[in-house]
Amino acid sequence: MQFDKLLSLALQNTLTQGDIPAESFRASVALIFKKDGQLCMIRRPKKEQDPWSGHMAFPGGREEESDINLRATAERETLEEVFIDLKEAQIIGRLTDLNHPRLTVSAFVYLVNDEVMGYGNPVEVAKIFWLPFQEFSNPLRQSQLEIEFAGRQRSFPVITIEEADVWGISLQFIQDLCNRMEKI
Repeated sequence: MQFDKLLSLALQNTLTQGDIPAESFRASVALIFKKDGQLCMIRRPKKEQDPWSGHMAFPGGREEESDINLRATAERETLEEVFIDLKEAQIIGRLTDLNHPRLTVSAFVYLVNDEVMGYGNPVEVAKIFWLPFQEFSNPLRQSQLEIEFAGRQRSFPVITIEEADVWGISLQFIQDLCNRMEKI
């Protein structure tokens, strides 16, 4: 089955899910796919005050008052960060919201034309990657990332593709989508 059709089946009827209540900080991201299964990710620039400095992520960010909903947040942030206009893309669905101690994050999945490349706003993006989604299921890409977090050594699952180490919230969204696709 073609990737884009499998993606649509895995996420059918997920757009009816409402936004999470605005009880804490909210953010949303965009998982942007090409029909061949290439997934857009960014490496965040290194900034001293940013807890996610230098990490791999999806285009997205915190909700602003002007955003009518979290989908609008993902679309606005994507345009600001990688100059891809998602209003011209096909919205496929959304994934399960994730709670982080600092905020709650929603993820929306889009399909774009194969010609779309995007380019990074240097203030917000160090590098753009188009990663083959099937590699996230490759056991040879899986390992553990050892980092100091909250004053102690911790181990987190990580997927490494090329020079991209994907872990944390980003990896949780990918795993959610992989699990949905495996059930088709």
